[in-house]
Formats: sequence, C-alpha cells, structure tokens
Amino acid sequence: MTSPQRYAVLVGLLGSTYRATTVAVDTLDDADFERRTRTEAWTVRQLLFHQLLDAQRALLVFATPDPGPADTHAVSYWSAWAPGGPDADAHARFVQRASDAYAGPRGLRAQWRDTSEAVLRTAAAHIGSGCLATQGHVLDVSAFMHTLAVEGAVHHLDLTLEIPSPGLPDAALDLVDEVLTGLLGEPLPSRWSRREAVLKGTGRSPLDDVDRGELGPSADRFPLFG
Repeated sequence: MTSPQRYAVLVGLLGSTYRATTVAVDTLDDADFERRTRTEAWTVRQLLFHQLLDAQRALLVFATPDPGPADTHAVSYWSAWAPGGPDADAHARFVQRASDAYAGPRGLRAQWRDTSEAVLRTAAAHIGSGCLATQGHVLDVSAFMHTLAVEGAVHHLDLTLEIPSPGLPDAALDLVDEVLTGLLGEPLPSRWSRREAVLKGTGRSPLDDVDRGELGPSADRFPLFG
C-alpha cells in the first residue's frame, strides 16, 4: 500500500469512528447525557466535549505544517499518554466545568457534528504527505491521522458504556491494537477479542489472573496508554 493509499484508508477509518459517535449521541435526551462512561471522571456530556476539543485541535494541526523531520510516529506518540499524567486532573476539571456551559445536549451535539465533519473534509482535502506539529511533537500526516483514529475509537468505546453503539469497523480497532502491540513489544493474548484488547490494553477493563499468567512480567506494564 502506497503512502497516499494508507492516508486515504486512515481518513476513512477516522470518518467511521467520528460518525459512529455522532450516531450514538444523536437522539440522546438530557438524562442520557448524564450517563456514565468508561472514563471515571466524565459523563457522556463531558466526554463528548473532550472529543470536541480533540476535533478542534485537529483543525488547528492541519493548519500547522512543519518542515520535519518527524520526531515521533503513530506508536511512540502514545508513550507519553500514560493514565494519571501530570495534567490529567486539571484537564478533567476543565472539561467538567466547560461542558456545564451548554444549556442542553442539542448545542453540544450540533457543535460536535459540525466540527467533526469539518475535520473529515479538511483531512480529505489534504495532499496526504508532509509533517504537522501538535502537542510539542512533529508527525508525518499519516501518523497524525492514525492518532486521531485511535483516540476516536477508544473514546467511542468509552462513550458507549451505557448508551447504544452503532459499532466500529474491525479495522478501526486494529489501529489501536497496532499501538498496544507496538508499545508492549510483543503480541497481545490471542484469545482476546479486538474490543477486549482495547479495553484491557488501555486500562478500561482490569487484567484477570489468566491474563496475568499469560502475559507474565509484561502484565505490570498495563495499561499501556490511557
């Protein structure tokens, strides 16, 4: 697969994850927006606002080209995102308070839909090569798309703990598996389903005794990113 083809595939997978989230929240009422998610600090409303912030960041990044070279890639980028990082609590509080400013789900839902679709149009119009700068790093544009799709997939699973999900394509979950396997340096247990691998690899679900026996000392490295 050529680099432009790979980029196009990643744009398509990002579209699948973003639009799955749009469908999941499209008919929720006020009470549904206060349901729990797999992120302990946030409700559906708060997590959707966090996802909106990431979509807004993506628009800024596409307007921030960098001459390169890249200093991180689609896997190593996540090594800095361990659970409980130094700014995690502050960001969680900000999201909680800022999302309270919405009078109800309609405004936040519309802003998410419009912004996420703008990201997809911008990504599709990009030439699919070169480097971009974000969060103190430089990535080639395909690696950046990979990070967006991984975050979109993980947060879609987070969001749909208590609300229905239209489902994600296996290929979107495979992107997360690429990151987890790359960070671990060895394959994940083959008996895990794609979904189970994402949830256990990112700490959303705990490892059980069988998992720990199979992983051996590597189990102490979980979760691999947050």
